[in-house]
Amino acid sequence: MLTRMALAAVLVASLSLGALPAAAAQTTPQTPVLDVANPGAGDTLLVGKTVIEGIAFDPGATQGVGIDRVTFFLDASREDGGEVLGDASLGTPNPLATPDAQFATAGFTFTMPVLHMGSHQLYVYGHSTVTGMERVVAIPFVVGQTDAPQIEEVIPATTTWVLP
Repeated sequence: MLTRMALAAVLVASLSLGALPAAAAQTTPQTPVLDVANPGAGDTLLVGKTVIEGIAFDPGATQGVGIDRVTFFLDASREDGGEVLGDASLGTPNPLATPDAQFATAGFTFTMPVLHMGSHQLYVYGHSTVTGMERVVAIPFVVGQTDAPQIEEVIPATTTWVLP
């Protein structure tokens, strides 16, 4: 059995990513990598839509990223009847890869709909086109009250600002 250090070295050498997502240290070369950047376990989210980002790829892919679907379920796994939230948009830039690397477009984004306040569990499934296997990540989080100010009236501005 490979140690975490040996597995990480194998993945770095084979993927040329330069840095590994946390999920890569817990995978074997035969399973897809699925790293959800946000929300983190135990995070409190504001009421409103949340854009979730991450990366998903199959180290065994010889072309492309080897992932054809990243699906989100709420408050229970798919097998236990979790609410289907939808599929992520695939093919966004992978911040851990160089632009010319095979997995340079292994990023994904998903806009989570507005949820009711309270504790939740997000289940994320990444499906490999190489093996047909899925990687599942479960993330507990809380939706709290928004602390955004109430806006009574919007006055059109005559100036456009570009923020860094």
